[in-house]
Amino acid sequence: MQPFGIFLLAVVAFIGTVLFLTNPFYEAEKWVRGKGMGDVDKEVKHKIKEKPGKTFLSCAGLVVTSFIVMFLDFVAVPLAVITALVNKIGDQQIAYGVLAIVGLKVIRLVRTAINHNKNVALAEAAIKQNEEIKLGNPVWKWIKRFFLFLPILYLWYLFLILIGVIG
Repeated sequence: MQPFGIFLLAVVAFIGTVLFLTNPFYEAEKWVRGKGMGDVDKEVKHKIKEKPGKTFLSCAGLVVTSFIVMFLDFVAVPLAVITALVNKIGDQQIAYGVLAIVGLKVIRLVRTAINHNKNVALAEAAIKQNEEIKLGNPVWKWIKRFFLFLPILYLWYLFLILIGVIG
C-alpha cells in the first residue's frame, strides 16, 4: 500500500476513535433525559427564538458530525476492509466479521429509513401526550457502542500491520 493510503487509514481510524471517545451526541442525550417530548419541543422552540444563531450552530454541528459518522461507517471502513481482503492484509476472518458489522449498520439505517413516516407519527403523538423520553439501559448502550466501534479498531489493526509493528 502507498504511504498516502496508510496516512489516510490512520486519519480515518483517528477520527473514528475521537468520535467514539467524545460522543458528540452525549450532551443532547443528557439534555433530553427524563423530560417529556412536549417539554423538549417547547424548549427547542424557545431556544430558537432566544438564541437562533447558537441553536443553529449546535444543530449544524450535530448534522455535520452525523455525516462524518455515516462517511466513516458506509464508505471509509468498507473500502479499507475490502482493500485488505483483496490484498490479503491481516486476518481474513476478522475482516469478514467487520464486514458483517458494517452490514448490520446498513440494515439498521435502511430499517430506520423505511420506518421514517411511522416514527415521525409516533414522535408527534408523543409530543402531544408529553411522554417521557426513555433512552434505554446505559450498560446495553455502551456494549452496543463498543460493538459498533470494532470496525475502527480493525482499522488501527490494519495500520499497525502496514507500518510493520505487527507481523
